[in-house]
Amino acid sequence: MLRAFAERRADAVAGDRRFVAEGIGAAAPWSGLKGQIDLGSEPCVERIQALINPTRSLREIPKHPCRPLASPAVGADMTQTQAIDTALIRRLRTLIGHRCEHDGQVWRLIDILSGEGLAVLESDLARPPIQMDQYGRASHRANAILQIRILDPVEGALTLEMQDLIDCLESTLRA
Repeated sequence: MLRAFAERRADAVAGDRRFVAEGIGAAAPWSGLKGQIDLGSEPCVERIQALINPTRSLREIPKHPCRPLASPAVGADMTQTQAIDTALIRRLRTLIGHRCEHDGQVWRLIDILSGEGLAVLESDLARPPIQMDQYGRASHRANAILQIRILDPVEGALTLEMQDLIDCLESTLRA
């Protein structure tokens, strides 16, 4: 990006600083939008609009959302945070750091996200699997993370999975 200002680094940095200083306090570029989507001079916008074929099919634009909107977890008048009893949240937070078996694997409770209504577990493998980067190359070892919904979105009660998890975690306290 600095090459837009000069070939030498020092000159390019100085040019970039001048450019930024000139832009401070200037009008936002969005005020120059034409038709709510085109940004540029009048000749530029006219060239772009001439390229658009008005008879082209709009098949790639969905007529309705791809999936229905999610229904509220516990009712329109109550948020997830309000629905989860504060005593339950305190009880769950005392279990953070404890291990238990879930779906045949050992997990450790690492967080309670009361705002999202989730319990977060981390796999407790001695040698976690190798994670891949965005290109499929081996990157690093990292434990798997699992999120469990605390409340059933329909009934507003603890999910069965969460009940089992609490029982398992509390059994480690008694042992």
